[in-house]
Amino acid sequence: MSIEGAGFTDDQQWEASKVLWPRCMGGDLWSCRMAHLWGEYSLSDLPEARDACTRGFAYACTSVSIRTEDSDLLGKACEMGDPGACVRAQKVASPKRDRWAERAQALFLRGCDAGLWEDCISLGTLPEGPLRTAVDSRGYDLAVASCLAADSRACNTLHRFANKSIELRLRTVRCAVSPADCRRLAEVYLTGSVMHNQGSARLAYEMSCLADPPGYMYEWKRDDCVAGAKLSREIDDDGVRADVMSKRACALGEVTACTGKVGGTP
Repeated sequence: MSIEGAGFTDDQQWEASKVLWPRCMGGDLWSCRMAHLWGEYSLSDLPEARDACTRGFAYACTSVSIRTEDSDLLGKACEMGDPGACVRAQKVASPKRDRWAERAQALFLRGCDAGLWEDCISLGTLPEGPLRTAVDSRGYDLAVASCLAADSRACNTLHRFANKSIELRLRTVRCAVSPADCRRLAEVYLTGSVMHNQGSARLAYEMSCLADPPGYMYEWKRDDCVAGAKLSREIDDDGVRADVMSKRACALGEVTACTGKVGGTP
Protein backbone atom coordinates (compact mmCIF):
# COMPACT_ATOMS: atom_id res chain seq x y z
CA MET A 1 0.00 0.00 0.00
CA SER A 2 1.42 3.40 -0.93
CA ILE A 3 1.45 6.39 1.39
CA GLU A 4 -0.63 8.40 -1.05
CA GLY A 5 -3.61 6.06 -1.07
CA ALA A 6 -3.27 4.84 2.50
CA GLY A 7 -6.33 4.31 4.60
CA PHE A 8 -9.12 4.69 2.07
CA THR A 9 -11.19 1.67 1.09
CA ASP A 10 -12.35 0.89 -2.44
CA ASP A 11 -15.90 1.76 -1.37
CA GLN A 12 -14.80 5.18 -0.11
CA GLN A 13 -12.95 5.88 -3.36
CA TRP A 14 -16.01 4.77 -5.31
CA GLU A 15 -18.25 7.11 -3.32
CA ALA A 16 -15.83 9.97 -3.99
CA SER A 17 -15.87 9.28 -7.72
CA LYS A 18 -19.69 9.35 -7.77
CA VAL A 19 -19.60 12.90 -6.39
CA LEU A 20 -16.80 14.10 -8.62
CA TRP A 21 -17.97 12.82 -12.00
CA PRO A 22 -21.13 14.97 -12.15
CA ARG A 23 -19.03 18.01 -11.27
CA CYS A 24 -16.58 17.06 -14.00
CA MET A 25 -19.42 16.77 -16.52
CA GLY A 26 -20.40 20.29 -15.48
CA GLY A 27 -17.01 21.59 -16.57
CA ASP A 28 -15.00 21.53 -13.32
CA LEU A 29 -11.51 20.47 -14.43
CA TRP A 30 -10.29 19.82 -10.88
CA SER A 31 -13.12 17.34 -10.35
CA CYS A 32 -12.19 15.62 -13.62
CA ARG A 33 -8.64 15.08 -12.42
CA MET A 34 -9.70 13.88 -8.99
CA ALA A 35 -12.42 11.61 -10.38
CA HIS A 36 -9.85 9.95 -12.61
CA LEU A 37 -7.49 9.41 -9.68
CA TRP A 38 -10.15 8.06 -7.33
CA GLY A 39 -12.26 6.12 -9.77
CA GLU A 40 -10.03 5.27 -12.76
CA TYR A 41 -12.80 6.41 -15.09
CA SER A 42 -15.19 4.14 -13.18
CA LEU A 43 -18.59 5.31 -14.32
CA SER A 44 -21.16 2.94 -12.86
CA ASP A 45 -21.64 0.67 -15.87
CA LEU A 46 -20.66 0.27 -19.50
CA PRO A 47 -24.04 1.28 -21.03
CA GLU A 48 -24.01 4.49 -18.97
CA ALA A 49 -20.45 5.20 -20.05
CA ARG A 50 -21.29 4.56 -23.72
CA ASP A 51 -24.24 6.93 -23.50
CA ALA A 52 -22.15 9.66 -21.87
CA CYS A 53 -19.47 9.17 -24.53
CA THR A 54 -22.07 9.56 -27.28
CA ARG A 55 -23.20 12.79 -25.64
CA GLY A 56 -19.66 14.16 -25.84
CA PHE A 57 -18.19 13.44 -22.40
CA ALA A 58 -14.51 12.74 -23.11
CA TYR A 59 -13.77 10.90 -19.88
CA ALA A 60 -16.63 8.48 -20.54
CA CYS A 61 -15.10 7.65 -23.92
CA THR A 62 -11.85 6.91 -22.12
CA SER A 63 -13.72 4.64 -19.72
CA VAL A 64 -15.28 2.70 -22.60
CA SER A 65 -11.96 2.44 -24.44
CA ILE A 66 -10.26 0.99 -21.36
CA ARG A 67 -12.99 -1.58 -20.79
CA THR A 68 -13.28 -2.60 -24.44
CA GLU A 69 -9.60 -2.10 -25.43
CA ASP A 70 -10.77 0.17 -28.26
CA SER A 71 -7.65 2.17 -29.12
CA ASP A 72 -9.50 4.29 -31.70
CA LEU A 73 -11.82 5.51 -28.97
CA LEU A 74 -8.79 6.66 -26.97
CA GLY A 75 -7.92 9.00 -29.80
CA LYS A 76 -11.49 10.31 -29.83
CA ALA A 77 -11.37 10.92 -26.08
CA CYS A 78 -8.07 12.75 -26.50
CA GLU A 79 -9.49 15.02 -29.20
CA MET A 80 -12.55 15.65 -27.00
CA GLY A 81 -10.41 16.93 -24.13
CA ASP A 82 -9.13 14.18 -21.82
CA PRO A 83 -5.35 14.59 -21.50
CA GLY A 84 -5.10 11.19 -19.80
CA ALA A 85 -6.50 9.60 -22.95
CA CYS A 86 -3.85 11.41 -24.97
CA VAL A 87 -1.12 9.99 -22.74
CA ARG A 88 -2.57 6.49 -23.08
CA ALA A 89 -2.96 6.87 -26.85
CA GLN A 90 0.73 7.70 -27.20
CA LYS A 91 1.55 4.20 -25.95
CA VAL A 92 -0.43 2.59 -28.78
CA ALA A 93 1.37 2.07 -32.08
CA SER A 94 -0.18 4.70 -34.31
CA PRO A 95 0.91 7.21 -36.96
CA LYS A 96 -0.94 9.81 -34.86
CA ARG A 97 1.33 9.37 -31.82
CA ASP A 98 2.94 12.79 -32.29
CA ARG A 99 -0.51 14.32 -32.63
CA TRP A 100 -1.59 12.81 -29.30
CA ALA A 101 1.56 14.14 -27.63
CA GLU A 102 0.87 17.66 -28.91
CA ARG A 103 -2.76 17.44 -27.83
CA ALA A 104 -1.81 16.24 -24.34
CA GLN A 105 0.59 19.15 -23.95
CA ALA A 106 -2.06 21.65 -25.06
CA LEU A 107 -4.63 20.25 -22.63
CA PHE A 108 -2.19 20.19 -19.71
CA LEU A 109 -1.15 23.77 -20.48
CA ARG A 110 -4.81 24.79 -20.38
CA GLY A 111 -5.26 23.08 -17.03
CA CYS A 112 -2.07 24.61 -15.65
CA ASP A 113 -3.23 28.07 -16.71
CA ALA A 114 -6.54 27.34 -14.97
CA GLY A 115 -4.73 26.67 -11.69
CA LEU A 116 -4.38 22.87 -11.62
CA TRP A 117 -1.02 21.99 -10.11
CA GLU A 118 -1.44 18.40 -11.36
CA ASP A 119 -1.45 19.59 -14.96
CA CYS A 120 1.59 21.81 -14.42
CA ILE A 121 3.46 18.81 -13.00
CA SER A 122 2.36 16.68 -15.96
CA LEU A 123 4.26 19.09 -18.21
CA GLY A 124 7.57 18.06 -16.65
CA THR A 125 8.65 16.45 -19.93
CA LEU A 126 8.69 19.78 -21.76
CA PRO A 127 12.10 20.69 -23.20
CA GLU A 128 14.21 23.10 -21.18
CA GLY A 129 13.39 26.72 -21.90
CA PRO A 130 11.27 29.69 -20.79
CA LEU A 131 7.97 27.76 -21.02
CA ARG A 132 9.31 24.86 -18.94
CA THR A 133 10.68 27.29 -16.34
CA ALA A 134 7.36 29.12 -16.10
CA VAL A 135 5.37 25.88 -15.84
CA ASP A 136 7.66 24.47 -13.14
CA SER A 137 7.41 27.67 -11.11
CA ARG A 138 3.62 27.83 -11.39
CA GLY A 139 3.28 24.13 -10.56
CA TYR A 140 5.39 24.53 -7.45
CA ASP A 141 3.48 27.60 -6.23
CA LEU A 142 0.11 25.94 -6.84
CA ALA A 143 1.18 22.71 -5.15
CA VAL A 144 2.45 24.56 -2.07
CA ALA A 145 -0.81 26.51 -1.79
CA SER A 146 -2.85 23.32 -2.20
CA CYS A 147 -0.75 21.46 0.36
CA LEU A 148 -1.20 24.20 2.94
CA ALA A 149 -4.94 24.07 2.18
CA ALA A 150 -4.94 20.39 3.25
CA ASP A 151 -4.48 18.64 -0.11
CA SER A 152 -2.27 15.72 0.91
CA ARG A 153 -1.65 14.75 -2.72
CA ALA A 154 -0.10 18.15 -3.35
CA CYS A 155 2.09 17.65 -0.28
CA ASN A 156 3.16 14.27 -1.63
CA THR A 157 4.16 15.87 -4.93
CA LEU A 158 6.45 18.51 -3.48
CA HIS A 159 9.31 16.06 -2.92
CA ARG A 160 10.01 16.46 -6.65
CA PHE A 161 11.23 19.99 -6.08
CA ALA A 162 14.65 20.84 -4.71
CA ASN A 163 13.43 23.73 -2.56
CA LYS A 164 13.62 22.55 1.08
CA SER A 165 12.90 25.87 2.78
CA ILE A 166 9.38 24.90 3.81
CA GLU A 167 9.81 21.13 4.07
CA LEU A 168 9.01 20.92 7.78
CA ARG A 169 5.85 23.01 7.48
CA LEU A 170 4.58 20.98 4.54
CA ARG A 171 5.28 17.65 6.20
CA THR A 172 3.49 18.85 9.33
CA VAL A 173 0.41 19.77 7.30
CA ARG A 174 0.61 16.43 5.54
CA CYS A 175 0.67 14.61 8.90
CA ALA A 176 -2.32 16.58 10.17
CA VAL A 177 -4.32 15.90 7.01
CA SER A 178 -3.42 12.21 6.80
CA PRO A 179 -2.12 10.42 9.94
CA ALA A 180 -0.67 7.72 7.69
CA ASP A 181 1.92 10.30 6.61
CA CYS A 182 3.07 11.14 10.15
CA ARG A 183 5.83 8.52 9.97
CA ARG A 184 7.60 10.63 7.36
CA LEU A 185 7.47 13.66 9.65
CA ALA A 186 8.87 11.61 12.55
CA GLU A 187 11.72 10.39 10.35
CA VAL A 188 12.59 13.96 9.40
CA TYR A 189 12.90 14.88 13.06
CA LEU A 190 14.93 11.77 13.94
CA THR A 191 17.36 11.84 11.03
CA GLY A 192 18.05 15.52 11.42
CA SER A 193 17.36 16.40 7.78
CA VAL A 194 15.43 19.36 9.22
CA MET A 195 16.43 19.20 12.89
CA HIS A 196 17.10 16.45 15.41
CA ASN A 197 14.17 16.52 17.80
CA GLN A 198 12.99 13.34 19.52
CA GLY A 199 10.10 15.08 21.27
CA SER A 200 8.56 16.23 18.01
CA ALA A 201 9.15 12.79 16.49
CA ARG A 202 7.21 11.26 19.38
CA LEU A 203 4.30 13.63 18.74
CA ALA A 204 4.24 12.57 15.10
CA TYR A 205 4.21 8.88 16.03
CA GLU A 206 1.42 9.57 18.54
CA MET A 207 -0.65 11.24 15.84
CA SER A 208 -0.24 8.21 13.62
CA CYS A 209 -0.89 5.74 16.43
CA LEU A 210 -3.87 7.34 18.16
CA ALA A 211 -5.71 9.19 15.39
CA ASP A 212 -8.61 6.95 14.45
CA PRO A 213 -10.98 8.42 11.85
CA PRO A 214 -13.84 6.02 11.03
CA GLY A 215 -12.91 3.52 8.34
CA TYR A 216 -9.31 4.72 8.15
CA MET A 217 -6.49 2.21 8.59
CA TYR A 218 -2.98 1.62 7.27
CA GLU A 219 -0.61 -1.26 7.76
CA TRP A 220 2.23 0.59 9.54
CA LYS A 221 0.07 2.16 12.30
CA ARG A 222 1.12 -0.65 14.69
CA ASP A 223 4.82 0.01 14.04
CA ASP A 224 4.32 3.73 14.68
CA CYS A 225 2.68 2.91 18.02
CA VAL A 226 5.71 0.83 18.99
CA ALA A 227 8.15 3.56 17.89
CA GLY A 228 6.24 6.20 19.86
CA ALA A 229 6.14 4.05 22.99
CA LYS A 230 9.89 3.45 22.81
CA LEU A 231 10.60 7.16 22.41
CA SER A 232 8.43 7.96 25.42
CA ARG A 233 10.62 5.70 27.54
CA GLU A 234 13.86 7.06 26.07
CA ILE A 235 13.04 10.77 26.26
CA ASP A 236 11.61 11.23 29.75
CA ASP A 237 10.48 7.79 30.90
CA ASP A 238 6.87 8.87 30.41
CA GLY A 239 5.18 5.59 31.29
CA VAL A 240 1.67 6.93 30.83
CA ARG A 241 2.19 7.93 27.20
CA ALA A 242 4.20 4.78 26.54
CA ASP A 243 1.46 2.58 27.97
CA VAL A 244 -1.27 4.22 25.89
CA MET A 245 0.65 3.57 22.67
CA SER A 246 1.64 0.07 23.78
CA LYS A 247 -2.00 -0.82 24.40
CA ARG A 248 -2.89 0.45 20.96
CA ALA A 249 -0.07 -1.59 19.42
CA CYS A 250 -1.28 -4.65 21.31
CA ALA A 251 -4.82 -4.14 20.03
CA LEU A 252 -3.42 -3.96 16.51
CA GLY A 253 -1.64 -7.29 16.90
CA GLU A 254 1.84 -6.47 18.24
CA VAL A 255 2.48 -9.41 20.60
CA THR A 256 5.51 -7.88 22.33
CA ALA A 257 3.39 -4.86 23.29
CA CYS A 258 0.82 -7.18 24.87
CA THR A 259 3.52 -8.77 27.05
CA GLY A 260 4.89 -5.43 28.21
CA LYS A 261 8.17 -5.69 26.31
CA VAL A 262 7.68 -2.59 24.18
CA GLY A 263 7.68 0.90 25.58
CA GLY A 264 5.80 0.12 28.77
CA THR A 265 3.42 -2.22 30.55
CA PRO A 266 -0.10 -2.33 29.06
